[in-house]
Amino acid sequence: MTGHSMFKKLPSDICSAWSDDERMDFMFSAFPPSSADNPEHWKSKMDFWESLILDLYQHSTSVCLEFHAFSSVLTKNGRLPLGLNVVWESMIEQKTIVPVTEYVQDISMNSSWVGWGLNSFVRKPIKWLVDKSLSPLKQKRAVQGYYLSVRAFEAKCNEVVSSLRNADNAFTLSECVHAMTYDCLLKSVERVSNDQKSIDLILASLEKQRKLVVFRIDASDQTRSDSPLPSLKKFVAFSSRGQPVSDVSDDEMSVVKLWWSRLTLEEDIRSTYSQLTDLAALARKCVKQNQRVLAVNALRQKQRLTKGLVRKEMYLNQLDEILDRIGQAKVNALTLSAYKAGVSAYDRFAKEKDLSPERAEETIAEVQRMLDDHNEIADTLASSTGDCNDLDEVCEKELNELLRDDKDDAVADLVNDTEGLKLEDVPLPDVPREAVPTGAADKPFTCHAAGAV
Repeated sequence: MTGHSMFKKLPSDICSAWSDDERMDFMFSAFPPSSADNPEHWKSKMDFWESLILDLYQHSTSVCLEFHAFSSVLTKNGRLPLGLNVVWESMIEQKTIVPVTEYVQDISMNSSWVGWGLNSFVRKPIKWLVDKSLSPLKQKRAVQGYYLSVRAFEAKCNEVVSSLRNADNAFTLSECVHAMTYDCLLKSVERVSNDQKSIDLILASLEKQRKLVVFRIDASDQTRSDSPLPSLKKFVAFSSRGQPVSDVSDDEMSVVKLWWSRLTLEEDIRSTYSQLTDLAALARKCVKQNQRVLAVNALRQKQRLTKGLVRKEMYLNQLDEILDRIGQAKVNALTLSAYKAGVSAYDRFAKEKDLSPERAEETIAEVQRMLDDHNEIADTLASSTGDCNDLDEVCEKELNELLRDDKDDAVADLVNDTEGLKLEDVPLPDVPREAVPTGAADKPFTCHAAGAV
């Protein structure tokens, strides 16, 4: 891939100033002869192009790009930025972009302590001296070769790890370690990059960081009817929780081989079913065309495939049963490990807190004594409250007697006052001497006391 096809987004999609012709005329012009002549002019152009190149690295389909890919995509109206090679050389000098070959050497050299020592104390110092002595020649050849952006490369590594954790076609090896085939991995990370060389470089970097492990198993004894498998099959093991991944053990490789055998057999069964369908359709077609011999041959092939299909399905069921037992054994192992951890934690806690059966019995005895004391105190308080209640009853009885005596005295005084009152002492109205007018008898009679108005 070359030119625009290598980038998911173009400069016009990334840079808002790309459509500003006046600003772009300034950016497309040449750099001053020296950065000291006009530092602001130099810095503004350098920052603009470096930022745009790094963004294009981020939105590229490959992590390994060459200078000509950028010179093609950064062309506007047939014009190429005059200072683009200056920007490229500056990014190389600042290690913003590094040669792919150099990055691969660093990964391979730093894979062990001996390699790291040789790389740090031998190869890099010698390389620095060579670079300084041959710097004029290297500047002329700086535009050649493939380079990668360290920032964009690290971002794509994180995207690959995220894609693997979200993949649904992985096989569980342990509690948090999963595995998948290399072909499935390529499909899972297509949105990150569709360049196989870039994916291989990303896997090598992640393997160095112990975020995954690339391994191969011998599949020479597993062949399909239509196309035999290669002798070695590549797999990738990774952690779903971000924990470091160690090398895959022989037992885990055996489990992966069983899993791969099951996938292969399942695919072969699907292919056989498809062939049976085709043969049945062919037999019906031959019968309609009165081609009896061809119909019989198709049915015979169908019968042979059916017998083979029965055996394959039996093998598939056996593999499923074996894998289920392995999974159950893993669950049992995890449960046993959890039990052991719980017992160990309890022992440590009991030791720290001085927990023992004797101490528990002493504590229970103390609690019982405390409860007995509490019950005695409650009984004492209850008895004293009963005496108070009796006293209240006596006081209430005496109060009722006093009230009854006061009431009797008040009634006696009222009787005495009534007996001394005579009828003559009560003023009465005079007897009327005239006849009562007609109709007055119907009116209510009102008696006025003497002296009333």
